[in-house]
Amino acid sequence: MGHIKFAISFGGGGYDIRKSAPLVEELGYEGLWTGDHVMTGRPIGDCLTQLAAAAVLTCQVDIIAGVLLLPLRHPIPVAKSLTNIDRLSAGRLIVGMGVGGEYPNEWQASGVPPEERGPRMDEALEVLTRVWTEESVAHEGDYYPFRDVTLLPRPVQDPHPRLWFGGRGPASRRRTATYGGGWFPYLLTPEHYAQGMADLEREMEKRSRDPGAITRAFLVFVGMTDVVGYDESKDPTNPTAKKGSKYYLIGPTEQCIERLKAYIDVGVEYFAIAWVGDPSQAEASTRHFAKEVAPEIKRYAESRANS
Repeated sequence: MGHIKFAISFGGGGYDIRKSAPLVEELGYEGLWTGDHVMTGRPIGDCLTQLAAAAVLTCQVDIIAGVLLLPLRHPIPVAKSLTNIDRLSAGRLIVGMGVGGEYPNEWQASGVPPEERGPRMDEALEVLTRVWTEESVAHEGDYYPFRDVTLLPRPVQDPHPRLWFGGRGPASRRRTATYGGGWFPYLLTPEHYAQGMADLEREMEKRSRDPGAITRAFLVFVGMTDVVGYDESKDPTNPTAKKGSKYYLIGPTEQCIERLKAYIDVGVEYFAIAWVGDPSQAEASTRHFAKEVAPEIKRYAESRANS
């Protein structure tokens, strides 16, 4: 612990990626991330094309899917697209993945029964990792049977792009322990995050994997009310009403800093920040956070590491 990273969301319908992606890099953030939904009732960009655009609009930052709904699509064309994004970014891609489920209609509209998300995810993970690393792959599965597939070219990263897993339950931790390079949940208190990490470490030890090899990531919703103001009644996402204010960092800058420190205390080392409220105020938040919040959090983490 000590080297803390921050990634900023860029994929919402109110963002201009041509402006926001270079700005995030210019301000010294370590990553850009975007989510994945077909439809949520609000504007949202397409995950894969947004990642590709971010890859060519930047030079240094991580390009992060946060998170790709893998079972919503066939894994072979997904593997092809992710390979291309990894190559466009010169190996900066991090593939966060999850099973979603908040919007059942997008699964039905895509021809995927929502109740099959879990088993499809497990089978798709096997397919992804095999076609990225093997030649003439044959697979006999319940959902994606095929034979004689060789995916070329290969990703830049060896053996494949870094895989993080979203979700808060045992299945997420099992997938992380088996395939993952990072755990990437959201909507957890610091106490619940610590409990989840303890469970994940036990799962990794069962598989003879070093728990220290896992990136401890966290997606957090932030609204600095002294910078842009925040009126919950005018926020179409209405986050605190839906999920409870304990999961959202909404308040003055100093209050947000203190709450972020609580996540540092339980081991979080990579924060994916999502701004709540009016998307037109995202640039102001991005600039203020880079100047006033990120340096303070990094100093705090370094002091803890050196104490």
